[in-house]
Amino acid sequence: MNKIERITAAIQHRPVDKVPKGELGISDELMQELTGKKEITPDVRIEAANALNMDMINRWCAGTKETVLSTEENGNLITVDLWGSVRRRTAYNDEIIETAIKDVEDTDKLVFPEMSAYDESVEEIHYYVNNSDLFVMAQTEGVLTPMSWLYGFEDFMMNSCTDPDILKKFAFDLADHYAGLAARLIDAGAHGILIGDDIAYNTGTFISPQSMREIIFPALKREVEAIKRYKDIPVFFHTDGDLRAVMDDIVGCGFDGLQSLQPTANMDLRSIKENYGDKLCLMGNIDINELLPFGTVEEVKKAVRETIDIGIKGSGFILSTCNILTRDIPIENARAMYETAENYVIKHGE
Repeated sequence: MNKIERITAAIQHRPVDKVPKGELGISDELMQELTGKKEITPDVRIEAANALNMDMINRWCAGTKETVLSTEENGNLITVDLWGSVRRRTAYNDEIIETAIKDVEDTDKLVFPEMSAYDESVEEIHYYVNNSDLFVMAQTEGVLTPMSWLYGFEDFMMNSCTDPDILKKFAFDLADHYAGLAARLIDAGAHGILIGDDIAYNTGTFISPQSMREIIFPALKREVEAIKRYKDIPVFFHTDGDLRAVMDDIVGCGFDGLQSLQPTANMDLRSIKENYGDKLCLMGNIDINELLPFGTVEEVKKAVRETIDIGIKGSGFILSTCNILTRDIPIENARAMYETAENYVIKHGE
């Protein structure tokens, strides 16, 4: 099997020749260690994925253009993004200091970005398809995460209680927008689409499961259906957190796979495999909170073998971390994770 065939077989719950593996992302620092290259380019991303014998590469495509408004004395940038939110950009993260929507009643006044704003991301996906042998996953957005930064997180949660009808319509509009982006990414050659939409804490969903069913899940289902109408292509969902109360809802949206399965958020792989392994391709779930940053190489190898033992039965499994390979993960542990998977022998019948 080649890499694309291996990932495709896993998604379709067909037998695979060896463990399928890949990440949502690799930190710049780790890519620099893996490749010896300082500047992060598409070629360096491909080289880093190949250095770990990955079968898949994923790229977030939902907007890269920002306008710099000013530079603070400490070097932080103040920028405005595609939607009009003002952000403070630091070396490792950003914070929203002015939301695009000040009042929920003004939601329908928001100006959506033109599809041309995503040209750079579309071109990058096309490059990966034509310059690597990897399964290329293109990541777009869902609806809860965009609403949380367009309103501000606290206001979003309040609005979900006080103005659910406004949020329901807005969620549908966002779903349509990002389905339109997905169509462009499919035209660029993407083999699959990943909708990233963090919906949960380590102890449950950000808003109640009832509100999720009223506002969020109908829009996610609409987005998945629109993508699949355009082309019958695998669509995965990424969210961190404890999803046990809404797993049936995630399945009901029509997703082909689920990435993260965060072990520190009560997402037990064995239980999920038993209950949903025939409905979803499971992608995860090596711990990035304790194991990979602080564990020994032998501890990493042991955990990876145990995870594969559970996940690989009946196929429908792709090994990854429960999020991305972060900058605090020693390169030895990243290599141990992927070498263990590369050398894992799948027993006959699995």
